[in-house]
Amino acid sequence: MPVCMKTTQLIDTIASEIGELKQEMVQTDVSLENGLEPTEAHSMVRHTDDGCSQEKDVKTCPRDSGYDSLSSRLSILDRLLHTHSIWLQLNLSEEEAAEVLQSQPPGIFLVRKSTKMQKKVLSLRLPCEFGAPLKEFAIKESTYTFSLEGSGISFADLFRLIAFYCISRDVLPFTLKLPYAISTAKTEAQLEELAQLGLIPVLVFWAMSLTPPSILALAGTGSSSGLLEALNPTPCC
Repeated sequence: MPVCMKTTQLIDTIASEIGELKQEMVQTDVSLENGLEPTEAHSMVRHTDDGCSQEKDVKTCPRDSGYDSLSSRLSILDRLLHTHSIWLQLNLSEEEAAEVLQSQPPGIFLVRKSTKMQKKVLSLRLPCEFGAPLKEFAIKESTYTFSLEGSGISFADLFRLIAFYCISRDVLPFTLKLPYAISTAKTEAQLEELAQLGLIPVLVFWAMSLTPPSILALAGTGSSSGLLEALNPTPCC
């Protein structure tokens, strides 16, 4: 093989490795700003890369036992997939979405379908200083991609779009936040129990989401009936 060709390949390889290192550093910085572990943020961004796996990168970066233990934790995408019946509320009106979110902290969100725009929108709870309690962002859909209007970043599905905006704001004023009960669930079984609340009026879960310890305690028992009893207690008299 000619020397010039070998040199060119070596330069390309080095440039590629530097680019990958910079990308990992940026992902780590974003994760730390949002209170996430580096491995979780890496997993989230990997899902947004047009469906292409980066398992090769993971294998070439040896991790210590501490990182290995973190890899088994539930990712944001896992939490979204298991609990979509709670945050994906296509039948909610704008007024109902505002009612649900008004008692929630900034960053909490819902996805609903706007009858005015005839498309899905991301309803986001805003801080008081923004003047309005709620702002909605239209979601563009094509045959194969989802994206927020005004953004140049697209995703293979709605779940990956929402997961991305939980760690990077892009066109949003700040990153999205999951309800406390969902973000602190320890197992898939707990998430499935919480998802059962999507079978009852949506206001019930959101009204109780401000007192998550009792919900999580019942979710850990694996009893859907226990969850429903906690949310609809029988009057004592």
